[in-house]
Amino acid sequence: MKIWMYIILILITMLALLYLLIVNPVSTVFDNTIETAVERAELERHVNFLCAMDPPRSFEQTESLNKCADYIALQFVNAGLPTERQHFKDGSYAFQNVIAQYNPEAKERVVLGAHYDVCGPYQGADDNASGVAGLLELARVFSTNKPQLEYGIDFVAYSTEEPPYFRTNLMGSAVHAESLLQDSTSVKLMVVLEMIGYFNEEKGSQQYPIGALKAVYPTTANFIAIVGRTKEYGVVRKFKKKMMTASQLPVASINTPVIFEGIDFSDHRNYWSRGMKAIMITNTSFFRTPHYHTPNDTPETLNFEKMTEVVKGTYWAITHL
Repeated sequence: MKIWMYIILILITMLALLYLLIVNPVSTVFDNTIETAVERAELERHVNFLCAMDPPRSFEQTESLNKCADYIALQFVNAGLPTERQHFKDGSYAFQNVIAQYNPEAKERVVLGAHYDVCGPYQGADDNASGVAGLLELARVFSTNKPQLEYGIDFVAYSTEEPPYFRTNLMGSAVHAESLLQDSTSVKLMVVLEMIGYFNEEKGSQQYPIGALKAVYPTTANFIAIVGRTKEYGVVRKFKKKMMTASQLPVASINTPVIFEGIDFSDHRNYWSRGMKAIMITNTSFFRTPHYHTPNDTPETLNFEKMTEVVKGTYWAITHL
């Protein structure tokens, strides 16, 4: 065999391995007998409440943020979960994370989080009322179904994910992650819900930071994505398979180094930086929705049916880690 044929064979092998590592393909069958008790109406109720906040829940609007925190805490309490506030400040601005626990006696924890603040004077339906609604509905479903788990679940609603706090230690998730580190809490996995409500069935509606990704990922924005680093390959693979088992929504995934654009664009970044495994569940944000950080990010633009499927799949995956 000539040397150029060996080179081609090596290149093909390397590309195949790279595909398997990054795309992490899995094969499974949807199980229509799985009952999760996720309710679309509840998701819609939470999104509408958060988006009706006037003025919108940006970092300058402390009163609005506090009303959101009170609402979130009430949902946790109504679900029968032990609930607490985590307070922190930036000068005259006072913020709070709201935390509830399922199976609080368990030493090992799974952190499930979503941020409730917005960027600018906008409603923030997809970013990130959708994630908070998913968080609240998951808390209710866990309390209702009472799955028997060896680990506990910490439901955390964060303030200050958006600018000017993004990428700083005053992100609500940075405050929470640091508290876990200081308390030597054993974290099995952190899962962040970041924009899970916007979908589009038009061809070519999905974009990527690198155009070449269109060769291996869908170009129609009708799927949900799981994002992790290369070191989360195993947990992403398992999470993806379980989501696909309980949900009819297509699931894509990506495992790359942190240098890849967009892979750390949410609260999970603060758990990574403190040595914890973490993944993001997302519709890919501004690579998909034209409403990102605009006045058009309203409840009417969300697909609550698909959003319900995201929550169903997430619940099943978290109960089968």
